Amino acid sequence: MRSWLRVALFISSLSPALLGFGWGRYVINGWSVEVAQFMIISILGTLLPILVIHWLAQQGESITISVKKVESNDFILIAFLVSYVLPFFINGSQT
Repeated sequence: MRSWLRVALFISSLSPALLGFGWGRYVINGWSVEVAQFMIISILGTLLPILVIHWLAQQGESITISVKKVESNDFILIAFLVSYVLPFFINGSQT
């Protein structure tokens, strides 16, 4: 993958956090240039995945593969979700 695509995907993954951070600054301090910057950067970063998909459609390459057997990995997904959520339940029950 090209390095500019990696940078674009990284920025787009931070956009929801920047939006939340900007909203928190707005609630605490009111409207300011800093809040406007966070909001604009987060909106542009949210639009980046759409641009990345468009760029990939133009510059990406397709690879043909043949699949002989597909196995279900539901157990791995459930184990991951349980191990992720379990500490929240444990911390919530101790208070």
